[in-house]
Amino acid sequence: MTYKPALSYYEKQMTGFVDTGTFQYVDLDHDTFVNMVNIISAISFPWELDTLPVTAAYEMFWIGDTLRKNESVTVFIKGTKQNDLQTFVTNAVNAVSIIFPLNQLQKLGTGNGNMTMHREYKVAVQQGTSAGGNRVGHYKAMDKKVIIGK
Repeated sequence: MTYKPALSYYEKQMTGFVDTGTFQYVDLDHDTFVNMVNIISAISFPWELDTLPVTAAYEMFWIGDTLRKNESVTVFIKGTKQNDLQTFVTNAVNAVSIIFPLNQLQKLGTGNGNMTMHREYKVAVQQGTSAGGNRVGHYKAMDKKVIIGK
């Protein structure tokens, strides 16, 4: 695994969908730690979503399983204005959708936009040093081009 010193964590990225991963590392005292990550369900944007209105709050229902404990979905929307990236998050157990509040939608520039969605499962390590740590399963959906309009 690659060590990321800026934020002090290890990361392993894999191409394609992998449903489980086992990670083993050895610390400076030569103690071995093994942790398993169950990768979360895939998620994607609804295929019919092509226009995002900015006149009222919008509820988007994703394609994929409901959220379970320790999972979250984050959607980033970038409009046409400079610095108008908006972030939306839900971690409600059994959620099947995410709400985009009106006040955030109105900050987006109208016209062509881009949406990015991530699903994440985060729990404590099974084995680790006294410093602790987290196991994180992460799935990134394919980006979605939309028209942001009134």
